[in-house]
Amino acid sequence: IDKAREERRWQLALELLDRVVEEFRLHEYGTQAAAEAKALRDDKSLKSELKSWEAFKKVLDENRKRKDRNARATALRAFARAHTGLRAAEDAEKLAKELEQSLEE
Repeated sequence: IDKAREERRWQLALELLDRVVEEFRLHEYGTQAAAEAKALRDDKSLKSELKSWEAFKKVLDENRKRKDRNARATALRAFARAHTGLRAAEDAEKLAKELEQSLEE
């Protein structure tokens, strides 16, 4: 969870916290994790990050349906431009570069 936070992977941090809550519902760990998850979800500065992760997941799902690697890279680049400055955009840009490099090979 700490590593996800350090890397600004807020969606992953929330998923992990939710798992801790589920597994340790009756324990102090579960209570702490629930409070942390609520704080993250309520943090206004993270709302755009969380929304961008949801949008990124949709782009990835759509890309699975595309057969053309160029179209996949273009969709990822468009997403990255639309979400500049957010962690999901950085990941989209990285994936687009990897796709383009694989096209060159």
